[in-house]
Amino acid sequence: MNSKGGRGNQRGGFDRRRSKPKNTPEVEEQPYDFSFLVTDYITAQTTPMLENVRRKIEEGAEGVPIPSLASEILLASFVKDMRTWFKEEVRKELFTYPQKETLNRWLFDMLATPSESIAGEVGNNLLKYPMRLKDDPDVIARELFLSIPMRIKPSYPDTQRLKSDAIEYRKVSMQFLTRMKTRFEKQAETDEQTRKDLEQLEGDLLAFDPAILHIHVLEARLKTASESATTFVSKYLKSDVHGICNRLADLAMEYSTKKPAFTDDDFEVVLTAEGIEHTVEAKYVVKLPDNLSHSLDLKFKLSSIHFYKLRELYKRTSGKRFDPEMKMFSKLLFILLRRYHTFFGTERFEGTSFHAAAPENIFRRLKSFLEVSQECFASPLNCFFSQFCSAFPEIDVFFGSLGSFFDYDIAEGSFECGPPYTLECMDRTAKHIIRTLDKSENRRPIMFVVFVPEWRVPPAQYHLDLEESAYTRFHFCAPGGKHYYVSGEQHEPKCIASKGALTNEKVGRYYLVPHGTHVYFVCNDAGFKRYAKGSEDYLEKAADDILRVLMDPLDRNDNNMHYARDYVTIGNGELIDWSTKEVKTDQVQEPKLKMGLKG
Repeated sequence: MNSKGGRGNQRGGFDRRRSKPKNTPEVEEQPYDFSFLVTDYITAQTTPMLENVRRKIEEGAEGVPIPSLASEILLASFVKDMRTWFKEEVRKELFTYPQKETLNRWLFDMLATPSESIAGEVGNNLLKYPMRLKDDPDVIARELFLSIPMRIKPSYPDTQRLKSDAIEYRKVSMQFLTRMKTRFEKQAETDEQTRKDLEQLEGDLLAFDPAILHIHVLEARLKTASESATTFVSKYLKSDVHGICNRLADLAMEYSTKKPAFTDDDFEVVLTAEGIEHTVEAKYVVKLPDNLSHSLDLKFKLSSIHFYKLRELYKRTSGKRFDPEMKMFSKLLFILLRRYHTFFGTERFEGTSFHAAAPENIFRRLKSFLEVSQECFASPLNCFFSQFCSAFPEIDVFFGSLGSFFDYDIAEGSFECGPPYTLECMDRTAKHIIRTLDKSENRRPIMFVVFVPEWRVPPAQYHLDLEESAYTRFHFCAPGGKHYYVSGEQHEPKCIASKGALTNEKVGRYYLVPHGTHVYFVCNDAGFKRYAKGSEDYLEKAADDILRVLMDPLDRNDNNMHYARDYVTIGNGELIDWSTKEVKTDQVQEPKLKMGLKG
């Protein structure tokens, strides 16, 4: 992966002669670009271990580590039980339920840790470095603090939702106040600060009564009450929360001692197709163990488009010399699906928000304007290009993965970078990008187009790092509620049958992003000269077109678009005049329209 060639042969995409299953939606072209190899455009290197595996797959050499289906099922069962334990432990100890993605944020925190940054720890592929949680529990503790007594939304454009949440918060906060007064009553008798903190908490919570508050002040008062509770909890329940984190770390470490009571030979993977969907199922050929029979999903439905996409990725990566007869495809496909569903979790929409992606036309524009040819964060399920960085290279490598972005040593190339929306992962991403550009010393061109959420109250560290960096040439924020992303469940048949939010349907391919999405164009001087043609105007025009496609992913209105410079925000989210870099006195976004570029 550390060699760079020319443009290479422009290889074709899917075999269009294949007859489509009945009822499959007509697609004029496959929504992906597999026409080239990333190695024709990118100079980079991943870990020596993964480089060796990739080389063996490409050469068809012996010794390729094949993931175990039995071990994957054991992992899925263990993680599911761990999720249940965590929810019950939080309910029992803290009298609340954690947000459904709290545990996933911890999993991503481990996945975002470079493989060589922690020595002496042995972790599973998904449960990497679990003992770090004992030393640094903030990734879970912060989420739990915000969940007590109840998590509220950052903002409430919907007054009905505001009223219902306010009424519910009043109810649970009174129960919470009673428990805190009972628990810390004796401590308050001897400690003046505890007494004052309890009085402050009681005053703030009792002052919040949605039955008498006007709707115009309800949201502000709700936030005040919530902040008061969070302040109290983070101070007085800190040991309780950290205790849960310690026990969770110990539980996760138990997986390394477990061995499956079955083997890969005990399963038969069966592929079936009907209409617009394929089914991938691992059938236990004898008798499924009791502890798995009623709790674990061994059957996954996949849209036909994604099935053929994954088959094509496998052919290109593993089907040349490693597995030319595709004998291992079904097994590895099941392991791939089982791994991502293990990570996503079992609740509705749990984890899939981390798997959302920019619309396909965004990638086409990025490739056309800025020669972007690789994604820094993707999966075989949601990737646009045939090679990408991903979270689980031990299985993804057979479908084109180049390893973790945080293990990726980049020397040249233009990249799309959309990290999962966790603070830890996005902060590390910003720092990794800046370190990469520092290290380049401008010898070779490097550019990143970074997509991150507009989290501004307070400003997230990744915003501060990217805004203050001299490598950031331009940036803008697509406004919340006015642009679209592709669902993290895009691989499921239900998302193929409907366009979702674009047609006012709740379930489908696209969803309306409620928060702003900030786009940063970050590059060294050589990257600016190569990919942006050395022109700020050219870069802004590319940004204009990217903004337009975010707001209209199907290109339904080709003639009109907005100026990206009208959407530049900094600090706490204030709009600025890009020419003067001064904060605008008028903070209302009323952008002008202009003719769009054709990519």
